[in-house]
Amino acid sequence: MTASISLFDENSRGGAVGVCPQCGGEVSMEVGERILSCRFCRTGLYISTRGPLVYRLPLSAEYKGKEVFYLPFWRIKGLRYKVASGTGEVEAHLLDLTAPAQKLMPKGANLGIRPQAWRLTLSNWPPLAPVADVPLSGAVNEEEIERLTGSGGDYLFTRLIGEAVYLLLAPFTTTEKNGKALLEGLFPDGPKYWITIENSHALWEAAKNADAPEPMRFIPLVCPNCAAAMPAQTKAEVLICHKCLTSFWPHGETLTRIPSAVLGDHADGERLFPFWQIEFSSEKLSLHTRLD
Repeated sequence: MTASISLFDENSRGGAVGVCPQCGGEVSMEVGERILSCRFCRTGLYISTRGPLVYRLPLSAEYKGKEVFYLPFWRIKGLRYKVASGTGEVEAHLLDLTAPAQKLMPKGANLGIRPQAWRLTLSNWPPLAPVADVPLSGAVNEEEIERLTGSGGDYLFTRLIGEAVYLLLAPFTTTEKNGKALLEGLFPDGPKYWITIENSHALWEAAKNADAPEPMRFIPLVCPNCAAAMPAQTKAEVLICHKCLTSFWPHGETLTRIPSAVLGDHADGERLFPFWQIEFSSEKLSLHTRLD
């Protein structure tokens, strides 16, 4: 099942909005959430994409009718841990930043706002949006994080544990002035960057000639084993059928069964709590163990 999603409300802030591909009803959701639960037709769907989820920022009303293209930014939110040299002291900081996902964009560019301040639009890749050709590892590496956050110090190592990673498409335009081009974000408090005219033309060409990535696909939350409806539980990493107690996770355009077991007898109405079972082996340590 495929669908094109194109809807936004520039006057609403926080969260994200999409469209149910079954009935066309507006669906509110958390940003980064892949479970779509429609309150109108009671449909539960899993959003499947080849890459990260994509959202659009709202275009300010004052810029409607202006020639616009959309530039991709990585947005990552998570906890960053540092272990200091010498003392071994551990520091933890909340990280929430945006970084360019297109090679033609100015180095160090960012949206200049916190994305959670605006209601985003769950979106297919629209026309006039150049491809995201900067991988996450290239845009948000340790060196770049240090530069963006202005932090420093002598550390043994750092680790970033991401809570949310997705792409944001932001409306921009360019205006040529005095032999240069002004790259301007057409959303509230959008940033401005001076770039060369050649770079401006290259951005427009990349936007006009870009091939759109594959569209989002929607997997119905129906148990492949017994055909029962599975609950649309938000933030679920594994989908569990409450009727036949079979576990699945999304893989491509299907739900793939995960080996699982129910311990003890199970009666209707009882709650079951899930545990990951991890098996670990090391020939060097002559170790083979299994942990829950």
